[in-house]
Amino acid sequence: MAPQRAIQLLAAGIVLLALLGMGGLWYQRLALRPHSDPVTAVYPPVGDLWLLPNLEGARLMVPDRPSRPQEPMLPIHAGDPVMKRIRSFSLSTNAWRLRNPPLLAKEPGRPRILVLGDSIALGWGVEAEEALPAQLAEALDALGRPVEVLNGGVPAIDTAAMASFCRTDGRKLGVDLLIWNRRPAPNQGMIERYGEHLRLCTEALRVPAIALLHPLSTFDPKAQRGHADEVAQLRGRLAHDKVLLLDAAPLIAEAQQGRGEVYVEEEGAYRVIDQESGEVWLSGEAPREGLADEVYTLFEEESAVEEALFFDGAHPNAEAFERIAAWLAPQVLPLLPAEHPGG
Repeated sequence: MAPQRAIQLLAAGIVLLALLGMGGLWYQRLALRPHSDPVTAVYPPVGDLWLLPNLEGARLMVPDRPSRPQEPMLPIHAGDPVMKRIRSFSLSTNAWRLRNPPLLAKEPGRPRILVLGDSIALGWGVEAEEALPAQLAEALDALGRPVEVLNGGVPAIDTAAMASFCRTDGRKLGVDLLIWNRRPAPNQGMIERYGEHLRLCTEALRVPAIALLHPLSTFDPKAQRGHADEVAQLRGRLAHDKVLLLDAAPLIAEAQQGRGEVYVEEEGAYRVIDQESGEVWLSGEAPREGLADEVYTLFEEESAVEEALFFDGAHPNAEAFERIAAWLAPQVLPLLPAEHPGG
């Protein structure tokens, strides 16, 4: 029995070592797969999540197609069997938690603009030089007015946290103009809160402000349905504070005409249309919230399906930001401080 028992133990040991080896190989491969780095933490001055300071090339992986509400919150890895359409981008910050190089002393005669807002202000999904703040600086430079544009975008930021930032670190930045780049949250009473928090911010910074509304993806039907009413309410609310309200949605909607795929809802039905060929990829009953599962499947199965100027049903791409910057720059110029003679 002893030799038989020894053979059994030896066989069990070999199997265990094999399993451990396979497990170690699996873990190593998993660890080497690209994944998103942590980039946010609670920032005590504002009591909310904010970008970490002094990030150096953190890598983020995000959906490259319209995403289900829960998907951006899940871990995303290259080679994911469920979500194959993924894009990555890098994120670096300075000591002020801005998506800019280290902040130096302000140059005389060079106005400083703060773009404060959510993930669209940040340039979620694109590199820093492709985001709106950097492209706005280029557009103003092309108009003969060099400026410094600070990128204060923070994913999913609340307007109350934005106002808190203005009253704490924001007032130390010496900015000459605020671009409040966020839409109101789609909840009752949010228009009033939006206006109140913007007023608190401009009072803290003591500068003029532009309220810049994001463009809207056609694959965001809820935002599309409430858009006209939202703009009308904001115009009435912000007129009291003499804030210039600019809406980038019509600009980008016009630029989308004839390009790529669009999502259309009419009388409780939806269609996904290829604008270049006129082909209807999908049609059916529109769900009460979000998109039908078939829409996500279409994007995963057909690599050619793509909405022009957006990449995930919410966030603009680099071309969209370039268009917005070129449109925005001439409207920014009159709000900048007067140039000094010879400056």
